[in-house]
Amino acid sequence: MINTTYICTHRDFQVPDGLKGDYYIITDGTDLNQEYPYSVIKANNILEPLKHSYSELYQIYDVWKNDKYSSFIAINHYRRYFDVQFHEEVNETVLPPKMAFDGLKQYAVCHNINDLEECLKIIEEKYGYNTNISDGIFACNMFRLNRGDFDAYCFFMFGVLQEFARRHNLHTDEDVRKYVSTWTNDIDYQSRLFGFLSERIGTIWFNNNIETARISNIKIIVP
Repeated sequence: MINTTYICTHRDFQVPDGLKGDYYIITDGTDLNQEYPYSVIKANNILEPLKHSYSELYQIYDVWKNDKYSSFIAINHYRRYFDVQFHEEVNETVLPPKMAFDGLKQYAVCHNINDLEECLKIIEEKYGYNTNISDGIFACNMFRLNRGDFDAYCFFMFGVLQEFARRHNLHTDEDVRKYVSTWTNDIDYQSRLFGFLSERIGTIWFNNNIETARISNIKIIVP
């Protein structure tokens, strides 16, 4: 059994003291100038024209397409970590605690609710999932999943996001910037569109697969 843990980043950062275990740092292609105790991988995949809009999903896509050997894959964020060593013999799904707010109402306050509602319709039409996220969201795109669940999560996630992009002719980051400029002046922040949507879409996948017991042996760890 091979357990692999990744830290997604787009910039230099300080590795926390005492972080346990072996890690790979995966960047969005940015050259990192700082010396790190872990190997650095540069993501390079078909999402490159939209890598800002996809945020850490750009690196997660790269892991999905290129890591064919790991039995378990854990995703961390350069500012947030599951500060625990994942032992190869432990067969656990790891998630952060849910952020306790209504996912739809919170998105309406912070972003363009029409985008999320359209994604929910895509999910209902193509996958038949229950799209209720009123009890909170699993934020930050952090998790530990076995290979089969990771593949299923990515197949679902990128299927929904790419269908949304297709419907709006969003082929590049500049396309996204023009798209969000029609409803906001905070273009740099809101152009992380797919990253924001992904936290809600991922929550729907986890909710449905936990309910059907596809995912079990779940451990909640606060990053």
